[in-house]
Amino acid sequence: MNCYLHFTWLLILALSKKVICNNIDVELKNNKLSLKCNGENSFWKHEDLQLMDANKTLLLGSVWDDPRGQYICKEGSKEHTIDVFVRMCQNCVELDFGTISGFIVADIIMISLIAMAVYCVSGSETRRPARGKM
Repeated sequence: MNCYLHFTWLLILALSKKVICNNIDVELKNNKLSLKCNGENSFWKHEDLQLMDANKTLLLGSVWDDPRGQYICKEGSKEHTIDVFVRMCQNCVELDFGTISGFIVADIIMISLIAMAVYCVSGSETRRPARGKM
């Protein structure tokens, strides 16, 4: 199921399909996030660990896996840093007209049943007439 937060992130990513930051290109293709270093003879580091892939393009995987962390593109003595944080809503409920009206109808039915139960329980007591001496 989708939610409005998911659509907001997709709208932001759709408007900025390609972001350029400090000689690092960020691209989103088919829900897969990738980073590309524009320098010559460059390699990637992630959390102070050099990644084995000496390719200019680093595939971070699906955006549904919430890729995050600080990635460093190092070319010679220069370092270009980018912080990646993607958060997708996986267990969201879309609040459309049908869902909201279903909640309201279920709430009215529940309140009616509780009110009838309280009325039946409280109305079943019979009183004896008082026997006072005159």
